[in-house]
Amino acid sequence: MSNTASPWDELPNESEQQHLISFNQRMEIGFDYFFDRYYLLIFTYTFFKLREKAVSEEITNDSFMAIWTSKKTFKTADHLKHYLLVIVRNKCTRHHYKARAEGKGLSHYKYLLGNPVSDLEADKLYLDGLEIVLEEYHKLSPKKKDLVEKIVLEGMKNKQYAENNNLPEKSVAVKKERVLKWMRTEIIKRKKDGDGK
Repeated sequence: MSNTASPWDELPNESEQQHLISFNQRMEIGFDYFFDRYYLLIFTYTFFKLREKAVSEEITNDSFMAIWTSKKTFKTADHLKHYLLVIVRNKCTRHHYKARAEGKGLSHYKYLLGNPVSDLEADKLYLDGLEIVLEEYHKLSPKKKDLVEKIVLEGMKNKQYAENNNLPEKSVAVKKERVLKWMRTEIIKRKKDGDGK
């Protein structure tokens, strides 16, 4: 495997409250901060849905511009992030795309949240879980990074990943299940920590 740095290795890690105030006042420094922080997250979500790089880039950029030109004020970074998600989902629908991996993705993240859950809630959970993966990505071993990148972030099928890496398909399924359980644990933990503040 190549040692080339992945785009998931580096993510902003700054205090966000002042940037949120700047964003709400429509100051460019606030836009730049949240664009840098969430662009990869929103693009990865969109690409996971559409499997079309150019269209995903266009929808991601358009969604940031839509939220920037709106008059909406955001109380937290999560509020802004989930509002972006709603914009992206609507844009995907208007372009008449169906998520090729949607059924698979929703089943994964419905599992994380627990049934019953709406499609929007499942997508919110997917975004939260994806954000955790991106934050923790740099801590993973090269082999785990590859598995997370190909299967969790890009939606490659277990069979294809197993064939590409000379692995038993069952082994890949077990590894993926461990990643999903880890995400579920982290989401629950962070939610409890957030509720306790």
